[in-house]
Amino acid sequence: MTVEAVWNIADIFNGLMALPNIVALVVLSGVMARESKEYFAREKHLKKLVNNNRS
Repeated sequence: MTVEAVWNIADIFNGLMALPNIVALVVLSGVMARESKEYFAREKHLKKLVNNNRS
C-alpha cells in the first residue's frame, strides 16, 4: 500500500466522521434555537429587573 493510498483512506474516514455530527446538528437545531431564545429572553428580563432596582 502506498503512502498516498493511506492518506486517501485517512481523508475518507475523517470525512465520514463528520456525517454523524452533521446529522446531530440538523436534528438538534430546533432544540438549540428554542433554548437560545429562552435564554436571551431570561437575560433581557433580568437586565430590566436589575436596572429597575438601581433606579
